[in-house]
Amino acid sequence: MEKKEMELKPCPFCGSPVWFNHNMELEPDGIHCQQCGFVIRWLGVRAKSGEKFEVVMRKIAEKWNRREADECN
Repeated sequence: MEKKEMELKPCPFCGSPVWFNHNMELEPDGIHCQQCGFVIRWLGVRAKSGEKFEVVMRKIAEKWNRREADECN
């Protein structure tokens, strides 16, 4: 099965690409812009028993991408 990369909308402040932020346990917990330093974390989005990080990353991507595209910049 081919692994599809999750698309993330750009940073709403500087328009740069963003990456998944990881906590101290190396679990994905939010979004980070390396250009302007913006970070948002969703502490309530965690892997449930048996879920893989990809499931959590998909949940975070859905939350991040739900804003309107024209809000950027």
